[in-house]
Amino acid sequence: MLKHFRVGRPAAAERVRRVRALAPGLLLTVTIALAARFVSAQYGGPVMLLALVLGVAFNFLSHEPRCAPGLAFASRTVLKAGVALLGAALTFSDAATLGLPALGVIALAVAGTLAGGALIARLARFDWSYAILMAGAVAICGTSAAMAIASVLPATKDNERRVVIVVAGVTTLSTLAMILYPSLATALRMTDGQTGLFLGASIHGVAQVIAGGYIISDEAGAISAIVKLVRVSFLAPVIFIVALMFRNHAGAEKKRFTMVPLFVIGFFAAMAARSLGIIPHAVAESMTSLSEWFLVIAVSALGVRMSVSGVMASGAGPFLVLILQTLLILGLVLAGMALMPGITAFQPG
Repeated sequence: MLKHFRVGRPAAAERVRRVRALAPGLLLTVTIALAARFVSAQYGGPVMLLALVLGVAFNFLSHEPRCAPGLAFASRTVLKAGVALLGAALTFSDAATLGLPALGVIALAVAGTLAGGALIARLARFDWSYAILMAGAVAICGTSAAMAIASVLPATKDNERRVVIVVAGVTTLSTLAMILYPSLATALRMTDGQTGLFLGASIHGVAQVIAGGYIISDEAGAISAIVKLVRVSFLAPVIFIVALMFRNHAGAEKKRFTMVPLFVIGFFAAMAARSLGIIPHAVAESMTSLSEWFLVIAVSALGVRMSVSGVMASGAGPFLVLILQTLLILGLVLAGMALMPGITAFQPG
């Protein structure tokens, strides 16, 4: 027994040392996340964008050796945990209530934006990793998608800077869409069901989708949330494909790609457990809330680590590409709704 104690004591000491190393950076990011949530709740504004901006204000601490381990942990490990927990927000039955025509519109929007959006970025002379990062953020779920996709790309300073640009761009465009798209739906005389489908399939951020839907009605808000979560479910397979594409790239952490990334497995496991009733509704809501917190903490860390001069040096090119990709998904959704049989009378069951 004494032998086991002696063996276990160094391991326990190492864990304590590890926690102490992470604590300063994690405490900083949690504080920024709390401030962002408070400002968002009291005065409005996208919490992710607020977390990013507040994080940038503490950029000087990114060079502090005591903060570096915690910042790196928050921007990668905490992010992956947040994405995995996000799976608890959706069940297979939720998706089934939309019906095949609506699911077809969503699939068209996601696949078309991934392919067409990446092509737009390539034509603008951005490399493949940047093109996929931008297209994935617009096609799936904005900030969460950008950070999740970046986590399986080679870990370079360039990619960190690119994530900041994409997060800022898609959050801004999501907010504009939240304001403008409900009026467009009204002008096109969409029903509440059609409006929910339209907003959920075309706006990038989850929060902006739901807010835009409830501007119209409770029904439109509820439907838009389900549609958006179906889009979010595309995140896991896209991450897996991107991981395979870049597994041999210089600078990549090759050991990550020997199997499906664990947080992708976690996403589907949470979704399956929720669908099978293994996870009670109250627990699923807590997991979803925790996921949101983890993602805000990760964005806060990203802001602290951001190089403002590097972002400014990128110019307007990335933002113009994001605008074109946003217009692409808008056009695909409207075209899909016009052409897909059954959408004219769309009313989820």
